[in-house]
Amino acid sequence: MTHIHLIRTHWTHWGSHSGINQFVKYLDPARFSVREQLVPDGFRKFSRLNRWAQPLLRPTSMEWYKLNDLWGELRAYPHLRSRKSHVLHYLDAEQTAFLLPQLIGARGATKIVASYHQPPEVLARVVPDRVVRCLDRVIVVSPEQASYFEPLIGTERVRFIPHGIDTAFFRPSTSPRRPGPIRCLTV
Repeated sequence: MTHIHLIRTHWTHWGSHSGINQFVKYLDPARFSVREQLVPDGFRKFSRLNRWAQPLLRPTSMEWYKLNDLWGELRAYPHLRSRKSHVLHYLDAEQTAFLLPQLIGARGATKIVASYHQPPEVLARVVPDRVVRCLDRVIVVSPEQASYFEPLIGTERVRFIPHGIDTAFFRPSTSPRRPGPIRCLTV
């Protein structure tokens, strides 16, 4: 059995059928054990401390990394150190992946995977190259992102996996359409 430790930001706007964590539902429970660790975004306990600590965290060169994210990584560390997890997966690495990749390093006992969702121009600003080089695998959602990461860690360590959609939930209505203008939402 492969034990996976997921770290992700708890975004309050995600529903039960949306968000990058949806793939977990499709993992075979006979092969994978998943421990999902939520890092609160804007955690009230740290809101004042975040303002105070931001100048101290700025040298991380990760613009979006906050005290909450450091706290999340520190909470995960004992599981990784005791080798209870085979894989550490950061689901929104632009914000949450900084300390542990550098502590554990690529090719360690625990494999480190990071999923990125921002375009290359944002990645260049918020993700330090030294963190990326410590990753065993990078997952991207667009070919442009792959072109950004491949020179840093090689094509064999970058995987393009486009976002999916739950078509059992998000589908056209079966009721007749009401008269009037058609409304369309694209994301």
